[in-house]
Amino acid sequence: MFLKAVSRLSKEFAHLQKSEFENIAKNLLTYIKQDKQTETLVEKLCQKLKNSTLQTEWRNTAFCISQLKYTDKIFLKLLENYDCYKERLLQNQDVKEYFLALVQSSKKLMKPEMKSALEDFELKVNLDENAML
Repeated sequence: MFLKAVSRLSKEFAHLQKSEFENIAKNLLTYIKQDKQTETLVEKLCQKLKNSTLQTEWRNTAFCISQLKYTDKIFLKLLENYDCYKERLLQNQDVKEYFLALVQSSKKLMKPEMKSALEDFELKVNLDENAML
């Protein structure tokens, strides 16, 4: 249901301002409460980033990914799906910024044993640009 709402907002309501979309998405995300729901949503949103051709949809999807509450298990799911969105990090600055915001907010919440994985992820997000040159 959430994915359909994001898709429709991105495609049919493309005239929405970035801030308007973000407010709507934040409200919808309050209904995602269970870790299993979040884990499934991360996987589906990553696939959406891979399969979408619209830059607006990339930005909106990345925003949604950045707003989720990450546990260690959910963060590992995001890492597992890295290949789905790595190209989008290069193609769209907003996408990259949302992923970097996710890293910053996660630094405060992650368990110490996950800090290394989070730091590696941050390097991937930042360095991919140079790796592709």
